[in-house]
Amino acid sequence: MKSQRAVGHGPPHPSAIDDSLDVSLRSVARVRSLRRLQAQSGQAFWSTDLNAWVVAKYGPAIAVLRNPSTFTSARRFETLLAKAKYDPAVARLLSHYGAGLVQADPPDHTRWRSAANHYYPQAYMREVEPTVNEICARFCEDLLTKDQADWNAELADKLAGAVISLVVGIDVTDCARLVKWIGWIAQLVSEPLPSDSTVREAAKAVTEMEAYFGARSKTDLRLLHADLSTSVITLAPRELVVLHMGVFAAGYTAIRHFLSIVIFLAVRGLVSDAVVFEDAARRRFIDEALRYFSPVQVAWRRVAADTRMLGPLMHQGDLVYVSLASANHDPDVFADPDRFCPERVHNPQIAFGRGPHTCLGAALARIEAGAIIASLGRRLDLSAHRVASIEWLNTFHYVGLARLNMERVTR
Repeated sequence: MKSQRAVGHGPPHPSAIDDSLDVSLRSVARVRSLRRLQAQSGQAFWSTDLNAWVVAKYGPAIAVLRNPSTFTSARRFETLLAKAKYDPAVARLLSHYGAGLVQADPPDHTRWRSAANHYYPQAYMREVEPTVNEICARFCEDLLTKDQADWNAELADKLAGAVISLVVGIDVTDCARLVKWIGWIAQLVSEPLPSDSTVREAAKAVTEMEAYFGARSKTDLRLLHADLSTSVITLAPRELVVLHMGVFAAGYTAIRHFLSIVIFLAVRGLVSDAVVFEDAARRRFIDEALRYFSPVQVAWRRVAADTRMLGPLMHQGDLVYVSLASANHDPDVFADPDRFCPERVHNPQIAFGRGPHTCLGAALARIEAGAIIASLGRRLDLSAHRVASIEWLNTFHYVGLARLNMERVTR
């Protein structure tokens, strides 16, 4: 079935969250539109705008994400860039994205994932949590003394950058240029049909990031110093650099967008005392924020071989976009899905994906979101600050705040 642009949602805007700010209603409208199209066409439908299949229901989304033998992550960029004007930039990107944690499927993906888990075990994430809380508390205390500030830049961006620098083992002063590079790489998948200029800038960013991490591979990168002498994991030096870049990207881009949403909810008074002080309530709140806003709006795959697994004939090489936002609002799974409900108990949200490619940064996102909830929840006096202006990020791939300008109230 032909459709209008089918994925890429702006910020949700239930009246329970905010009646006073001029925030776009497009996300909820698009999610509802996707649900109507899906109801009419079955488990998947063709979007002429995207030149790809779209999956918007929860069940089919899970089926795609858990079945890499049919819906592969490999060679996606060959299809994405097939219509881009050929130049050395395209070849450079295809060389970089020819392998890696995000681009590989089992069994090779298992090797990459095992290496990532070896370098960044869950125990290590628990070890850094107190430090993350200290960093966040310091940022919040400084922020609350300012008469005017962009809380998105001063808290969400700074915290995400400081934490991933700590985790990866690089100097936080290098974070700004790494973030700039990551921005161009993220832009590559933020456009359904990347422009020639985006392709060229992304290729430059990939080259510079590889050089950066490669130059530090024998000095200050904790990632590349892990002892693999007794491990069956084998990654070549360049593979380690690619893995390191992927870890940095997973630990910054989507997380900063999610943190901006958590800050937005805090300044709108949606963070209750229970959420601040009770672990179970805080976990439910974080899950609902992930479900409702879906900071990563889509996951994408490539059809590995002709299949009718979802009903219509899908040809080898076709791209498939899974709308995580729409799946997270599926009324067959979530009661009253278009309402933000921090007390929601049944919440099998898939904001971090499912299957072998579940987001590597999921645990870190929860730790940082919890730190912001605790720090702002204990310190923020809503009567002493007001929202001066707000701008939502509205791209094909991500949702979050572009800026959140806050002012101290003069009494």
